[in-house]
Amino acid sequence: MRLVRGFRLPWYAFVLVLALHAPAQAASDSLNLNRYYRYPLAIEAGLQPLNHFSEQLGAFTIAEISGRVVHPLQSHPLLQPMLRLGAITVTDPTHTWNHRHYFGGPGFALSNRISKEFEIGGEVFGAASLAVFPGAAEGGEDDQGEAVGSPFLIAGGSLTLRLNASYNLSIGISPSVRWFRNTGGMLSALDYGSLTLFDGAAFGVGFSASYRFGRDPDTPQAPVRALRLVEAPMPPVFAAMQSYYAVNPLTTIELTNTESAPLVDVEFSFYQAGFMDSPTRSAVIPEIAPGETVTVPILASYNREVFSTNGITPLTGEMIATYTHNRRAAEQRWGVTYDLYDRNAMTWDDDRKVAAFITPADGSVRNYGSYVRNTLREQDNGFLSTPLQAALQTYAGLTELGIGYQVDPASPFTAVQKDALAIDDVSLARDTLVRGRGDCDDLTVLFNTILETLGVRTGFVTTPGHIYSAVNTGEPARQWAAVHPDREMTLEVDDELWVLVEVTLLGRSGFLEAWHTGMQQWRQYDTNPGARGFYLTAAAQQVYRPVGLTERDLGLQYGDPGSLGRAYAREFSRFADAQLRPLEDAAATGDPRQWNRLGIRAAQLGRTDLARTALNRAAALDRTYIDPRVNLGSVHFVLGEYRQALGVYTEAYNLLGLAARPRPVLQGTVLLNISRTQYELGNFAAAEEFYEAAIALAPQEAEPYGFIAGAAADGGARASEAAAGAAILFADEGVADYGPDGTAEE
Repeated sequence: MRLVRGFRLPWYAFVLVLALHAPAQAASDSLNLNRYYRYPLAIEAGLQPLNHFSEQLGAFTIAEISGRVVHPLQSHPLLQPMLRLGAITVTDPTHTWNHRHYFGGPGFALSNRISKEFEIGGEVFGAASLAVFPGAAEGGEDDQGEAVGSPFLIAGGSLTLRLNASYNLSIGISPSVRWFRNTGGMLSALDYGSLTLFDGAAFGVGFSASYRFGRDPDTPQAPVRALRLVEAPMPPVFAAMQSYYAVNPLTTIELTNTESAPLVDVEFSFYQAGFMDSPTRSAVIPEIAPGETVTVPILASYNREVFSTNGITPLTGEMIATYTHNRRAAEQRWGVTYDLYDRNAMTWDDDRKVAAFITPADGSVRNYGSYVRNTLREQDNGFLSTPLQAALQTYAGLTELGIGYQVDPASPFTAVQKDALAIDDVSLARDTLVRGRGDCDDLTVLFNTILETLGVRTGFVTTPGHIYSAVNTGEPARQWAAVHPDREMTLEVDDELWVLVEVTLLGRSGFLEAWHTGMQQWRQYDTNPGARGFYLTAAAQQVYRPVGLTERDLGLQYGDPGSLGRAYAREFSRFADAQLRPLEDAAATGDPRQWNRLGIRAAQLGRTDLARTALNRAAALDRTYIDPRVNLGSVHFVLGEYRQALGVYTEAYNLLGLAARPRPVLQGTVLLNISRTQYELGNFAAAEEFYEAAIALAPQEAEPYGFIAGAAADGGARASEAAAGAAILFADEGVADYGPDGTAEE
């Protein structure tokens, strides 16, 4: 019988078996210690005394000296393939059966780290062995001296408790079992059968020491490098896009987790020394799984220093990743090089970018715009769109200042707009004002910036190789005739009328020609609308915010106010001529209604002599036509002849009461004009009375005159500014007549 019946494993063997199930992680933070302290390779040497379980071999002394090479799996370091080599010496008290096993074979180990200092594990292996009997020839029965060895199979297993003195050095105690089996006879005449007495198992407790290659992850000299950055060239950066980069990525990069453990709380930032106050956080990722690749945007919050550069400035920035790997905080940095272009540079991959150069907060430009408006305020016309007048006045002011068009020799717009990656140079309004010259994008930026400082909404139009300005007149689409008698001279956008201004004609042609040219260029692409673009400045600046500037005095000489006034008067006269010319041609047909319209527009444009002539002609051509009679009263009002105006309005109202066809809206208009005239005469109670009567007949027309209600209570004091902005009304039967309910009447 080879095994001792009733043999029991010692108590600590059961402890070791149970310990193998202990989780390799800290109780509080789920750190996988096996992954964290993994190593690529270990070598070990050990001494293992053994006791054979056979009763016949109980007096034999067995000792094993062995070594092993262990290679933990990188993805699952708990699992460790190994190779064991060694020698087992068997000593017979009689020295008859002294022999030594030389063995080697593969195996598999498990090692579970329950703390930084302790591990519990086990192993199994199988080996081929050659048992050498040095005294066999002398002690054998036939004493031929030829037999020296016999093959065996050896299998083994052990449980191990290890103490890790350091990351690299570990010592262990191992209760082990070895099983022997002879697989062939002696190589001589030795009795084959007698060797089977060595078959069976042996047990013992041994000791081992191992050296582990690698670097301790807890040392500062062992930084974590879990992320791999996929190389991607940084694009050039433009100072004018400073605010854009804070919310829109410069570029995107890819990061791959090269570790077998997840990375948690990953934060990615970008930093540029000298041009950022602190790193810009670009992304926060809760976890990146092993082997996972993520795409990260690169945001950049540059400070105002980017506006201080000139030309091209080469920079080296840092991409910074911080994360937690196996409970350990880690940081990686990568240097990236790129070019910073100054505040005047941009590319035309998105036409909206030009909005960043329109800077209404620039105090130096705002001062110039205010100078123009204040100088020409006395020449304002209450019947024209205020934004349109501001555009005309600004155009006249820039002309008087000597601003003109000049092609940019370094980057002509016709060339750079065709190439989305070509670098263009766009001047800020303040720089163009000082320099006095600019190409189409420079002049568009200048014109729009001044108007925006005045509260006028602007836009810009792009066509192949060109850009020019757009101005919102503030007039509803149905009032196109109040802007220009030719409907083709306005562009309807969201039920509002816009005019397009070819600003490159500054210094060469007047505002009217610039307006006409702008509209003509737009119409050229009616059959190919995809080739043109219309952009609202305000909408574009939601994406491309204006360049930040330091306030400074331009030292600009604005010119003589008198010369500016005369220049604007000439512009306005040409504008008025162009407005009236088509109306004069229409009136030449003898239609009284066309004469009435000519009279209305002439009065509104300050040509009162022409207005009286035209209105009297209309009244003479049709004695029943009341509209020109009403409008003659409005001419008196425009000239400040309020008593004459009141008389004409009263007579016209009486005639309307006798007319065969009721015209409630016109009656309401006349009542409003009477109310307005009484207000100017200081008769506030009468003004209120007529206003209340007008509301029922013409509620839409009455809205601008709300200041009259309650005028009697405070003597009109609270309504002075509102009164100044409420123009007198004119009557035109050619315009739809609306009843009290807002519906058109025949």
